Amino acid sequence: MRTLLLTYNLGGFFEESPIPIDSFENNFVVLFTRLVKASNARFVALNFQEIGGKKKNCGCLGQIVDILKKHMTPLGYWSSEFLANLSNPNEFTGLGSIVFIVERYVERAELWNFEESCYEPLSLASSFNQSVFFQKYAFHTKILFGPAKSRKGYLH
Repeated sequence: MRTLLLTYNLGGFFEESPIPIDSFENNFVVLFTRLVKASNARFVALNFQEIGGKKKNCGCLGQIVDILKKHMTPLGYWSSEFLANLSNPNEFTGLGSIVFIVERYVERAELWNFEESCYEPLSLASSFNQSVFFQKYAFHTKILFGPAKSRKGYLH
């Protein structure tokens, strides 16, 4: 299956006041959808870094997700909700993702259930944000990659 994995640093975007939602839609989203079309990807994962910026101001994330869905739905993509743990400031990582799957492939998509150590059909998941499917980043990276260290500290 053709897959497109992208990462985008949103940090500076949240530092501007007011937050330039129109600029996001007219610049990033246009380029993003152009890349998706050119790649003909069936599965697209878009990872955002530094969401909320230095002030951790995540108030416009709903608008960002709505804009992405507005542009991807006409292209035939199903989308997840925004995958990030924003509810606990002590676990805030500044990372979040959204997943797009071509609608005719959604029934074939499966999610890894970390509690049961098995794949489950996407149709069984009532929400991507359930704790079964969304664990702390620390849990994933330490198990998969060990205590790897980056220029910003340990990857956890």
